[in-house]
Order: sequence, then structure tokens, then C-alpha cells
Amino acid sequence: MENKYIIKSNSFTFLNDKIKELSKDYKEIENFSLVEDSIDDVIESMQHFGFFSESKCIIVKNVKYFAGNFSYEEECNKLKNVLSNLDDKTMVIFINDEVLKSKKIVKDLISLGVKFIDLTGNNEDDVVTYITDYFKKENISINREALLEIYKNSLNNIDITINEIERLSNLSNNITHDLVASNTKKNDEDVTFAFSNAIIAKDFNLGFKYLDTLLKNGSEPINIVALLASSFTNIYMVKSASVDGLSDEEIAKLFGYSNPKRVGVLKRNGKIYTLDQLKDIIVSLSNLDLKLKSGYDQIYALKEFLLDL
Repeated sequence: MENKYIIKSNSFTFLNDKIKELSKDYKEIENFSLVEDSIDDVIESMQHFGFFSESKCIIVKNVKYFAGNFSYEEECNKLKNVLSNLDDKTMVIFINDEVLKSKKIVKDLISLGVKFIDLTGNNEDDVVTYITDYFKKENISINREALLEIYKNSLNNIDITINEIERLSNLSNNITHDLVASNTKKNDEDVTFAFSNAIIAKDFNLGFKYLDTLLKNGSEPINIVALLASSFTNIYMVKSASVDGLSDEEIAKLFGYSNPKRVGVLKRNGKIYTLDQLKDIIVSLSNLDLKLKSGYDQIYALKEFLLDL
């Protein structure tokens, strides 16, 4: 029986569903977070039977050992030793929003029989499969075109996408693209974030369409530059902190984000960039800001920057 798992997830909804599925036969469940608890606390629990039954499920979140540059050699050795002798009646689930399968500890745990589960939905096919199956249980159908439209409007955030589909399901259990188009409002703020998201993702065809909409609606180029500078700066800060081994909760606290989910979004957006590339973009945006304030044709300078990006 499989009883050891590593789960990579950036969706609260799918993560909770998977935990419920794996732990449904366990009456006793213990939860740990390596932000608040030590690995020694976890190991102690793994070495003892449950209070009310011989079997128990141990859930360990924010396992920073699976990502970043730090090796955490002492902690990882302790973890490998206890997993090598884990009782069959104990299930353990390790969770982190980033898991590098190339890291030695991840390779070692997989070789010990730990099963790796990726719930991040890294491509559109994964997203469609996850969300379609999720709503089938609720007797709600949604076609691919409608689902991807909602997903893009939700800045590629699975949980926001689910919330929007649940809202639309109050109108119909069969969600089509026409239903989405007629019941989804795009205000200036939506377009602004959609523009920023498209540029960060290097979808320049879509980005220029949103840019034209923003300019037609009276947005000032200098404010658009400030938006991009803020977006790329936040991505750089989060990526740098993540490389240093900080968890999402630690990063959120460090930078004053009210919700750690924002950290997950910023980390995903930063995957296609190196830290050096992000530095160069931030410097270029600073130079562009000076240009706009020095009498250059603002729209031309902004579009020139985007074409060079």
C-alpha cells in the first residue's frame, strides 16, 4: 500500500481534494507546517502510533527542503532515516508549492518509495482536465473554450477560476463561451491586470491588444510603466527569496503580502525569467521612466520597450 507522498500544488482547492482522497480511511490526522514546527516534531509523530487507533495520517506543509539552493543536509538525513523505517499503518504527505525533482532529497525520497504528485496544472490541458473533472462531481459542465477564457481572465489562477465558474453555475449548469461573454464584465482594472499578465508571460500579441485598449481608455503611458515596474520588481523579490529557501508564508510576511497565495502567483510568473533577466528589465523600465519624463514620444517609447522585451 502506498503511504508516502510528496505533493506539489499551487491550488488550495485541488490540494484539499487530494488530501481528502488520500486520507479518507484514516481517523486520526496530524497537521504540521515547517514554518511553525520543526522536522524533529514531525519525526517524533512518525515514530509513534496514533492515540485512538494504530493508523494515522501525517500532513506536513511548507517543506522548503524540496526547493531552493540550500541543501538542509542534517534535516534531510533525519527525514530519509525515518522514512526508511516508516510503519505501513502510518501515511505521511509532504506538501510544497515548489518541488524540484532534480534536488537530491527529492530523488532520494522517490527512491525510497515516496510517490510524487504534481497538482500545479502547468499547461492548459492539465487545467482543463482538473477543472472539468472537479465540476463533473457537481453536475456542472463547461466547454474547453469557456473554461480557458475564464482561466485567462483569472490571471491563470485555478482557485479564482473555480470561484468564477461556481458563480456562473448559478445561472446555468451548462457553461458555454456565450454565457461567459455575456456575464463577465471587464473594467479598466481587469484590462490593466490582463495587460500586465500578458506582458510578463511574453504573450505580446495579446499584450498589445490590451495596451491599445488602455490607451484608448485614457491610461497614461507613465502609469503603465509604473505598473510594469511594480510587477517585475515583485516577481524579482519573490524569486530571489524563494531561491534563498524561504517558504511562501515567510516571503509573504517579509514583503507584507496579506495572502501567501500572491507569492505562488508571482513565483509562477517568474519561472520563465532568471534573476539577472529580471534585474535588466527593472533597470530598463527605470530608464524608460526617465525617457517619458524627458519629453520623448511616450507611446512610441513604451511600444519600443515592449518590442525589445
